[in-house]
Amino acid sequence: MDEVKLQRRVPGKFNAFKKTRTAKILKALLNFLLIVTFLFFAFIVFLALMSKSTGEVVKIGPYQVYSVIGGSMEPAIHKGSIIIVSHPGDKPLKVNDIVTFLNPGDKKTVVTHRIVNINNKGEEITYTTRGDANERDDIDPLPRNHILGKVHLTLPLIGNIMIFAKTKTGLIVMVIIPGILLILSEMLNLRKLYKQQKKQKEELLMEKLKQTLINTSSEGGNNVT
Repeated sequence: MDEVKLQRRVPGKFNAFKKTRTAKILKALLNFLLIVTFLFFAFIVFLALMSKSTGEVVKIGPYQVYSVIGGSMEPAIHKGSIIIVSHPGDKPLKVNDIVTFLNPGDKKTVVTHRIVNINNKGEEITYTTRGDANERDDIDPLPRNHILGKVHLTLPLIGNIMIFAKTKTGLIVMVIIPGILLILSEMLNLRKLYKQQKKQKEELLMEKLKQTLINTSSEGGNNVT
């Protein structure tokens, strides 16, 4: 009979241990995702605020970050994306390269289009560009000194997030609220740890008290008058 009870108890304890371990793994994963999300939003806000405060393009080493607010390069580059570009220097550009440049007809406007033709006129080289969603080439030929960079990477939607992050509401939603949630999560973890340690101390104290009572009872039973 005792063997049957032992066989029943062992699987029960194993299942409880397994459930506890799974819960700990899921909780650790959730905390990790929360931290990564917070750091991602904080980085986006940092880029947005840096761009807003300086009024210049965000630069990370040799790379520049631009937000795409138009749809002329759909579907290759979606509206609301960000693009990572770097200046080509003396490296040759070729047809099908996507470049970001100052519009020759309006130097205050930054455009990102694809090179569709290279024009060699003596020593000067110009480029014909066109947006993938446009039916016609851009009117003005593009001189090389107007090119700000060649596109290396496109990240969809993040441009919209950066624009949103520049607003007060965006700052609250993307940084302050996740920060508060992260702090609350850590406070709950500390509270739970404190309760567990307190419970362990109480159980240890009760065990010592129980052992003391048993020892006292045994000593009393052995006395002969």
